[in-house]
Amino acid sequence: KSKVTEDSYIASLNYFNGFKFKTLYTSGITLKATPFFDITGVLQKDSILAGEEINITINLTNFNAKTVDADFEFRVGDGLEVVDYRSIVQKVDDNTFRWAGPVRANRSQQLRFFLKGVQLTPAAEIFYKATYTDYFGVERKTDEVKKTVKIEDRGVKLSTNIDDFTIEAFQSKRVMAWVQNLNPYVDIKNV
Repeated sequence: KSKVTEDSYIASLNYFNGFKFKTLYTSGITLKATPFFDITGVLQKDSILAGEEINITINLTNFNAKTVDADFEFRVGDGLEVVDYRSIVQKVDDNTFRWAGPVRANRSQQLRFFLKGVQLTPAAEIFYKATYTDYFGVERKTDEVKKTVKIEDRGVKLSTNIDDFTIEAFQSKRVMAWVQNLNPYVDIKNV
């Protein structure tokens, strides 16, 4: 996210009053400069199960009275897979996506990416940033934003009909076992 720039200033005046040099100071003034271009992202959840899908919505907002040209880059690290995105976004490779175009005056360009957890990890990473041209024609960059998603699995639960019981010699007894998958997003195999 872009930052508000805040600076304080004090002016001084040196002069000679005919007898000696004197210095006067003004009181301090503070100027705040709000960026005219901002990038924000909202992640649906920051902890998911393996196989679960979530989305992240990114807004590129132009607070300026003129249209600006922006170039946006989105990347995912190990553990996440991008399964869907808007058709205006270009796929660079399996992990990197780009959008370039104008962001109209006082408007936002919204981009949404659908992600799937494909590997267990405590911190799957999502990165995004933008480059834009300001109203003076100067190219500027936003700070790269990093978000993390925890991808986990609940495993399986094993149950049987075996309680504390005794089987006598030559007695037959039916033993049953159940395996319950606690993660609804992936199938279990080779049970």
